Amino acid sequence: MDRKDFINKAKESLDNLDAKLDELKAKGEQKKAEMGAEYEKQLENLKAKRAELKEQYEKLEDIAEDKWEAAKKDFSSSAESFKQGFSKIGDIFKNL
Repeated sequence: MDRKDFINKAKESLDNLDAKLDELKAKGEQKKAEMGAEYEKQLENLKAKRAELKEQYEKLEDIAEDKWEAAKKDFSSSAESFKQGFSKIGDIFKNL
């Protein structure tokens, strides 16, 4: 995958994650009393991971060619970490 395609895919991933976070927040408001502190903790963790992912995305467009592979790897790793965190918070909903 060339640089432009990867950047476009990274942007698409961020947009999808934002949509999922918004959906999760809406569901969370409905179930907040039932979920308690664990939900809040996991949601804050996801927000932090999303902020890190956005920071890494912003670096992608301006990164030097010799650092491209490392930046690409860092973004992919952060995206995977976000997905794992999202899965954890999804488990909270399943247990209700």
